[in-house]
Amino acid sequence: MIKSLKNSSDLYYLVGVIILSVSIHIFSLIASRTFLSSWSLVHYPLHTALEIGGSFIAFLVASSLIVLEKNGRGTSYNYIIAMALLGMGIFDGFHSFVHAGKEFVLLHSMATLWGGSLFVLIFLPRPLRTKIKLSWCMGIGLVSVALCLLVISKPHIFPNMLRNGQFTMWAKALNIMGGIFLILTSMKFILYFVKKRNFDDFLFFLHTLLFGLAAVMFEQSQLWDAAWWGWHFLRFFAYAVAAWFVIKSVKASMREIADKELERSLILENNFFLKTILDSFEDFVFVFDQNNQYSFCSNSVVETLGYDLKKFSNKNMEEVKDIVLKSHKKKTNVLEAAIEEFYMVNLKGENVPISISIKDLTNSKRKEIGKILIFKNLIKLKLRENLINLQKEKIINSSKLASLGEMAGGIAHEINNPLTIISSSTYVLKKIIKKGKLSEDSVNKVISDIETTVNRISKIINGLKTVSRDSSGFSLEKTTLGEIFSDVLGLCSERFKNNDTRLEVNTDSKEFKTVFKCDRVQLSQVLLNMLGNAYDAVEDLDERWVKIELTESDDFFTLAITDSGHGISEEVRKRIFNPFFTTKITGKGTGLGLSISKTIIEKHGGSLEIDRGCQNTCFIITLSKKLSKDSLDVD
Repeated sequence: MIKSLKNSSDLYYLVGVIILSVSIHIFSLIASRTFLSSWSLVHYPLHTALEIGGSFIAFLVASSLIVLEKNGRGTSYNYIIAMALLGMGIFDGFHSFVHAGKEFVLLHSMATLWGGSLFVLIFLPRPLRTKIKLSWCMGIGLVSVALCLLVISKPHIFPNMLRNGQFTMWAKALNIMGGIFLILTSMKFILYFVKKRNFDDFLFFLHTLLFGLAAVMFEQSQLWDAAWWGWHFLRFFAYAVAAWFVIKSVKASMREIADKELERSLILENNFFLKTILDSFEDFVFVFDQNNQYSFCSNSVVETLGYDLKKFSNKNMEEVKDIVLKSHKKKTNVLEAAIEEFYMVNLKGENVPISISIKDLTNSKRKEIGKILIFKNLIKLKLRENLINLQKEKIINSSKLASLGEMAGGIAHEINNPLTIISSSTYVLKKIIKKGKLSEDSVNKVISDIETTVNRISKIINGLKTVSRDSSGFSLEKTTLGEIFSDVLGLCSERFKNNDTRLEVNTDSKEFKTVFKCDRVQLSQVLLNMLGNAYDAVEDLDERWVKIELTESDDFFTLAITDSGHGISEEVRKRIFNPFFTTKITGKGTGLGLSISKTIIEKHGGSLEIDRGCQNTCFIITLSKKLSKDSLDVD
């Protein structure tokens, strides 16, 4: 029942009530002092009907407010208003059956004062108001009945209310005080209405205002005269406003019930289609209603997991999760997507990897009507992941072979040169023997040259073996960056030399001799790829050089690979680490080298980045010096 009064169709009715009430007030006052000054109407049945009608409405509204409070609806002060109406209704009910006299006036006056005193409790601070419960309403009802019985049984203990047909100061004071309380309360209601736009608050603004005005009119009336009947009708209109509240509440409740029934039928229909769809999924799906109670689940829960659906009856979402995941081991950070993974057991006793997610179930008006609990079956996802990893390994090996193929010419030349030296040395040795000039010094010199050359060839072959080894696993071993560069430079230094490209690196520095753990094969592949990229970048430049610098801290190595290139544009930087992106001509690069290299470096607890502050082209590699299997998420 919360809506804007400006847009309400009830505005005309409210304006009519206000105009009619003010008209009755003014007319009865003027009439009682002019042309009806001597008029009076002693009519007990009419008076009883007005009071009994008002009392009945008061009980009805109080009961409605108590029910609405339990459902979180109604006004902002349901229990306080219920107490006030209950107290006033009881006093007015007793008043209607008493003949004119002291008790007659006293019961009415106490109804006004008692109701106003209870209504004014809305000014209490919120923490105190929230302590008012249903028991308070019952207590007020009992106290009100007890006071009424006391007035009727022992009227002599109370001040005189009527003298010579005129109301005494006691009677007027009780009514005026109650009227002030009611008018103050009406101001609170209107302020709250302006703030919250709760239409029910506006109705009780009218209710308390009309009661307050009737109480003020009491002082200007005499028993049975026109003004006296005027404020009686004004009070009845105040009760009528309260009755209007009940009518609107009932209508709203009926609409709500009808809407819920319609929604329920739509939900049942939608659930049929939803279940039909869910039954085609391999995931394990549970549907819960808006009260978080289990409704139904997908067939896979029965067919794959073998659960008896009776287990889930009258269970909420947390209880269902406890049943499904009971004694199943939790495992986190397994997949690259960092999915939180759990395990369930199927009918064959096999572990079924799953992830858990919860979705809102809404109707066409986007109103939430339930929840969907999804245990996603990760078996196919893991199979796809294994397939992707297999493809990655193939791509890495292909990229590695492509790099080796590009350097094949240089490697062949690197081996041919020492073979030529060996061949020449054996030729010289034969000539020395043939001439008979064989001496120990000359033979040692030739043998030393051959031995040095063989070591050089062995170094090249070992480097080739290291780089071409299977890198599908992740094997940590103790080594130094000097040893790794020895493998790599043996494969590519001749290529740089043949193209007059200066390669600057001091592998004899202490940083290159620090022992640490890494996957030697994978790091060799990274460095081979980085040097190959640097060579390609400067191959056609006038100034050709590549410089390798290494620094270390307590926890990390920092390796800078700089070439004489003129830097990388911002557009290329954004995409350079993307798979299959390359700036090389067709057939010269796969576009996978940097992407794979970045992945390998990150697996080593490091990073591969571009140095934006360098005028040339510079890649910065950081590597952890304290790598261990336990510190990695490696299968």
